[in-house]
Amino acid sequence: MSIEEKLKEVQASNYKLSVECQDQKAEIAKLKEVLKHILTAIDYDADSRAHPDWKASIEEVLSVP
Repeated sequence: MSIEEKLKEVQASNYKLSVECQDQKAEIAKLKEVLKHILTAIDYDADSRAHPDWKASIEEVLSVP
């Protein structure tokens, strides 16, 4: 395999990984939106004090860029 062929193969692989990464970032953004709604529901739940670990865990996930 020539250097040019190997380069094209690596570039194609990098492009595929880049697209997959963008798809995963979009999916993560959607999941974070769901978590925000859950966090809001916990805040409005009268029994939210019964679930402090849930709230802390969700806030921790949402803090990750």
